Amino acid sequence: MLREGKEICNRLDPIGWLVSAANSMPKEKAKPTFEQADMDFFDQHPYTFNVDDFDKEADFDGPSRPLTFTEWGGKAIGQSQIVMQYSVDRLLDLMEAHKLAGTVFWSWQDMRQYSRIDWEMRDGILESGVVTEGREPRESPYMELARLFEGRRHESEPVADRPTLVPLRRVPWLRKSKFSGVDLQPLVDRPEAAQAWADLEDRISRFWGGTLPRQESPASAPTKDLSYVTLAADQWKRTGGKFLLWQGSEVEIAGVPFRVPVANGYVRPVMVTPAVREVSIPIGLEGVRLHILGQVAIPAGFPVEGSDGEIVAVYTLRYASGRTQEIPLRNGYEVVQSNLISVATRINPEATETQRALVFAKDIAREQYQARLYTLPLAADKLSSLNCKLGASSSSGLAIFAMVVESV
Repeated sequence: MLREGKEICNRLDPIGWLVSAANSMPKEKAKPTFEQADMDFFDQHPYTFNVDDFDKEADFDGPSRPLTFTEWGGKAIGQSQIVMQYSVDRLLDLMEAHKLAGTVFWSWQDMRQYSRIDWEMRDGILESGVVTEGREPRESPYMELARLFEGRRHESEPVADRPTLVPLRRVPWLRKSKFSGVDLQPLVDRPEAAQAWADLEDRISRFWGGTLPRQESPASAPTKDLSYVTLAADQWKRTGGKFLLWQGSEVEIAGVPFRVPVANGYVRPVMVTPAVREVSIPIGLEGVRLHILGQVAIPAGFPVEGSDGEIVAVYTLRYASGRTQEIPLRNGYEVVQSNLISVATRINPEATETQRALVFAKDIAREQYQARLYTLPLAADKLSSLNCKLGASSSSGLAIFAMVVESV
């Protein structure tokens, strides 16, 4: 039948310009069918969220004939900006590698299709077009297909080089007070800090790679059909395989400078992790309040992981007189997850006893980290040190970016 159709088309259209092969078969059936009909090309219709499927189609058909994708896309893919970005870039890869001869996006314009009922339909109209039924362009497919036709790859959003300061709900210090920063740099320079940081990066790598438990991943959904899981799986590789924050050690919050330690030119908070569960921070200052910038769990924390009110760490304040004071750090009260994005969903992790002070976008789509401000009243005595000990059940790291002692 295909051979006969080919002969008819050649008689009616001797120029032979291909518009669509209308192939609805899987590649395993399509390839031998095209070969038996002595077609001079192969064609596939790869509707998929997983761009690796494009490569599988091309590798299966091989180099013996040009390959075309005369349908791909649709509403769900075309109207998702990030999926379209990945799809277009992968198609460009295949065309530059001479594995793909050309493509046709489905479809140019919305169309009426009253016999079809599925989630790409609305009120009898198939909404898969680059333009609507009234010829109004849809921004995402229109702009991404323009890139495809121009052979222009997507330019990633630049990584921020500084954090964004968040206005405090209330300023926890007096305007006329004096402020002394606690030097955390010597702690970050110690071998134990390097061990903690290596453990943190390993946990982040395994978190994004899917080998650490992630409660937000829907267990009932097949991973191979979820675009956000596919895209998130290589997040660690996409962002360079290193957990780098911003450059420049000092941030000013409501007029008060906080100095964050630095390693290799990038901000590096003091970390307690399951590999290095405890750190003692020398202070040696007297004051009325201790302000701590941090109070966040990385790579995951409450509300994504853990339960409300669960103690995840403990601060122990030690004074020159020998007095000690323990402060439990609880999920949802003093500590929450740092990342404001969970897989593909923006979340708003809040802790009632702290304030969001800054946000840093390491990756605009998947990693936007917050640091929170926690204020502790101090006894009328010199504060010798603060000890932070991670709870036995904690599987993420707790970050301390900076400390400032307020005195009057």
